[in-house]
Amino acid sequence: MKRYPTLLLLFLLSISLQAQNLKKLRDCDLLFHVTPYSNPIVEATSENGLPIDHVGIFYRLDGEPVVIEATYRGVVITPIEKWMKHPERIYIGRIRGKIDKQQSIANALSYVGKPYDYLFQEGDDEIYCTELIQLSFVDKQNRPIFLTVPMSFHDASGQVMPYWEDYYSRRSMTVPEGKPGTNPSEMAHQKNVKLKKFF
Repeated sequence: MKRYPTLLLLFLLSISLQAQNLKKLRDCDLLFHVTPYSNPIVEATSENGLPIDHVGIFYRLDGEPVVIEATYRGVVITPIEKWMKHPERIYIGRIRGKIDKQQSIANALSYVGKPYDYLFQEGDDEIYCTELIQLSFVDKQNRPIFLTVPMSFHDASGQVMPYWEDYYSRRSMTVPEGKPGTNPSEMAHQKNVKLKKFF
């Protein structure tokens, strides 16, 4: 019977800590999912042992904390409370240097409603998670904060993973290994991103 008051106390403490952490967030902070599970995205892109597989943009929309993100639902605005229910740990990526926050957020919001890019291709009308950030974030001279990098679909041995070969084969495509793109792990470890644990 004593167990339940302890669990309730831990739950309330967790809510209190999350509320305190939310106050520390700034518009345009990047929120990275660090997954406890292996998956093809993590296996192909994970750097420095931190298995990051998704990222969204923090913003206070009319005072309410939300995340602008590209998911299987397309580019959407997700309430922060719903976003934080994922089992993953979350890291904050704060942009170093001069960023035009107002324009970057306006850019991101302009993509809301676009479909998700399951093929991870540049230059089409569909958008995946890091592509949203790469397209949206600009400095005061309207220059992109993030540049594209060669796409990675290979494992630690350098071989393209069978999962991705099958994934693209079923879509009558070759794996776009080395083509321009972005991924959440590489973005999290760029020099202009200060990464720290959120919870």
